[in-house]
Formats: sequence, structure tokens, C-alpha cells
Amino acid sequence: MPSTLRELEFIDLYLSSNFSDYHDGEGRYSVPESLGSDIQNIISACIKKSNETANPEFSLSYDDVRYRVTVIHDFDDKPVFFLRKIEAQVRDLNQLNLVDSTIELLNAKDQEGLILIAGKMRQGKTTTAASIVSHRLNTFGGVSVAIEDPTETLLAGIHGKGRCIQAQASRFSGGYQEPLIRSLRTGADLIFIGEIREPNTAKETAVASNNGHLIVSTIHAGSIREAIEKYCALAGAEMTSSLAEGLNLVIFQTLSVVRTNGMITNKSLATICFRMTDSARVKIKEGQFTSLENDIHGQINHEQWS
Repeated sequence: MPSTLRELEFIDLYLSSNFSDYHDGEGRYSVPESLGSDIQNIISACIKKSNETANPEFSLSYDDVRYRVTVIHDFDDKPVFFLRKIEAQVRDLNQLNLVDSTIELLNAKDQEGLILIAGKMRQGKTTTAASIVSHRLNTFGGVSVAIEDPTETLLAGIHGKGRCIQAQASRFSGGYQEPLIRSLRTGADLIFIGEIREPNTAKETAVASNNGHLIVSTIHAGSIREAIEKYCALAGAEMTSSLAEGLNLVIFQTLSVVRTNGMITNKSLATICFRMTDSARVKIKEGQFTSLENDIHGQINHEQWS
């Protein structure tokens, strides 16, 4: 029986004045009564942060664990807090299971354009993106601006020769667009955008990726082709040419989790990388995504056999 909340094995936590439940990835359970003090303390912390930010989504640290919190009001207008553990962290580039050619690209100093990390929910996309940002700052120095909604990574501060400055965005007050525009005016060497999920961010990212900036971002998608197609759909037909020219690398990843007796005992990361080619750029501009699939698989197969 866990003695503190941080010892409880869960993915999501659901808290209100009437109940406290958790989901461990397999089912819903009531939080043990022995954790009542912890639960009351974290609810109080959520209420305080919610009142301070006036935002229905925010990040919260409690007992050295970071959570992403979403607030929903029930039929009695009482807040219900949905807490998800933030597992994003900065890792060494060699732990990301990338092919050699991709590591060489990430180690090239004069990189421009967009590096897009794709995958489904909870597949480690933010960890990969943050690790790339930290690696380049450590290697080449300079300044990075990281824009997240809400902040999930602990990137702020010194990274070897470089420094990262974190900025908060909120889709309830304009999303990523305005912080991104301001970041482009700072002369930052690298910009990290938490997620491309709406048209304005997609358009601004497409423009910036063609103006000498190096941008790292994530997108929710089920494959490399789906990631590119979704990015195109969000940006709109008028941005397709800029998008095709600015896109540099797409990394698709899946995270496998092994559980033993309900406890996570192992995780393994699988990645597939696609470096943009002239042929792929032409097909994106022409909307030939079925043909693009051939380019993607051809390059991946070549990498695997090499």
C-alpha cells in the first residue's frame, strides 16, 4: 500500500470535493483512504493555481512530481481536476533510438527548417523534442526559446554553452501564434513549439522554417505520412509550398510499456525517421500523399538494410 501519492502507480488522477479516483492504464480505481491528506493538499494546490492563472489548463508541481491539470466544472459548478503525470524529460540523444543518418543531421551546426516529432498520445514526443533542443544547446551554444501549453519540460536555464528561455502559451488566449511571432523577433538560434495543433501555429511555423530558423515541434499523428498530411491540412493550401520547403525531418515514434502485476517494469522506444528529399517536396506541393508513402518506405527500408 503506497504511503504517499507519488508512490501510487497511475497515469491519470480525477479529483473533486466528492471523489478521488485514478486510472492506471487498465482501469479506474478509488484512491486509497490512507492518501487522504495528500489528496486534500493537492486539491488545495489545484484550486490555488486555478484561481491564480484563471486558466482551465495548467501545469502543477506537487511533492517533486509534475502534473498537467485540466479543470472541468460539473453540473453543480464545482471544479473537477483531471491530473496527468508529466513524464517528459531531457535524455541523451543516444537514448532516443535514432538511426545514424538522423543523428548526423541533428549534429550538423548549420541546420534550418522544421524538425517534426510525430506520434500518438503518450508516446514520448515531448521528451524527444526537448532532448534535441538540449543537445543542440549543449553542442553549439546560443539561445533557445521553448513555448509550451502548458509547460511540461524543465528546459529553462543553462545547457552547456547555451541557454533555454521558456515561455507560456494558452489556447484560451491566442495559443502559440503570438508567443511564436515574438520569439522569431528575438534572434533565438532555436525555437521549440510544444505542439502544432491549429492553423495559425501551422502557418507561422511554415513561414519561420523558411526564414533561416531552426524549429523543433511535435504533432499528433499515426504515421509519418499522416503527420505531413495533417500539417498541410492545418496550414492550408496557400502554405503548402512553404511547408514543403521548410520541412527538414520527420521522426515518428512509438513507446511500448510492459506491465507486471499492474506495475510498469519496462519501456522501449521505437523510432522511424524520414529526411526530406527533393522528390518528397515536389509530391507534398502537388498533394500526392499516396506517392509520398513510397518515398517514405523506400528511405526507411534503405536505412534498415544499411
